[in-house]
Amino acid sequence: MLKAWQTSVSAEDDFDLSGYGLSKLDDPQIIEEITGLNSDHNLHADLTSKNQNSVNWAIANLYNKSAFKPDWSTELTHLSSSPGFRSIQVASALKLHLQTMILFKTFALKQFRSYLFLFDIVVQNGGIPESGMTNIINALKASPHWSETQKLKAILIERLKYVKKAYVKDVQSRKASIINGGGNVHGERRNYAKEYCANLSESMP
Repeated sequence: MLKAWQTSVSAEDDFDLSGYGLSKLDDPQIIEEITGLNSDHNLHADLTSKNQNSVNWAIANLYNKSAFKPDWSTELTHLSSSPGFRSIQVASALKLHLQTMILFKTFALKQFRSYLFLFDIVVQNGGIPESGMTNIINALKASPHWSETQKLKAILIERLKYVKKAYVKDVQSRKASIINGGGNVHGERRNYAKEYCANLSESMP
């Protein structure tokens, strides 16, 4: 399955949306405009097709009706705990952390909540498009009196402009919960300070 997926990706199709500050949750039209793709090339359709092929393979090979096959469950559990796989996870997490710190420093933020907020933008949304970065920087310069929370709310408003309409509510609730220290996310009531014994207002080292 992996070989089939990899060989199906041509040089033209092998885009990393995060390089543009975007994700699959973003509006296809905006992706077309920012990446310079023409209307004949639907990047969302390509990604959806490749992902669906992987899902179809998993359903056909990893499941017995609705039950996950025990042998696959055991082997995947072993894989997830192996040193090699953990190294891959750490390397990927470090890449996301570094992307987050670039945003954190660019916006001159200080609080732990701001780091978590931006980390969630990087993970869920790929980052912030260049045009969005410009708008945010200009807004922050024009309002130096803003509190850190007000800055985050302004960043959220700008980032939501690029999100596909169907996902705006989800993205907004996730990010707002981090700004506010809690809230309803995916149908669950969250209180991060209590759950993680964390002070979201503390300054980052």
